[in-house]
Amino acid sequence: MVFTPNKIYKFMTLAPTVLGGSFTMMKAEGIISAKLAIKNGADIHDINNKLTAIIPGLPENANDNTYVLFENEDKETVIFALEWLDLNTVEVVESINIRLDLPNCDTSDLDIIRNAILELGYNDIKIYRY
Repeated sequence: MVFTPNKIYKFMTLAPTVLGGSFTMMKAEGIISAKLAIKNGADIHDINNKLTAIIPGLPENANDNTYVLFENEDKETVIFALEWLDLNTVEVVESINIRLDLPNCDTSDLDIIRNAILELGYNDIKIYRY
């Protein structure tokens, strides 16, 4: 399978004008059925109808596609059919944990440092004072 649950990916779609061009930091939650895609709010039939003229060989019936449930950086659910994606562009985004020691910091710098890290998009941070 192209996507493994709980891994983070970047990829491009086959129809950027309809779906958007490229996506980064997309956490794969799992492969789901068309029925579950609809329950999660995806308008798969309308989107698939628009894409049949754009993507050669796309099944006309949206129920025949394979869907992947993703979570984006903003913790929003996003659903794509594998058939809508350029599978040659799929890459796993490797990530690491960083531990940083800043000796002799002034206590007033703590909020400045925390806010700077949050502005970079890192929301799950832990700052320890010692």
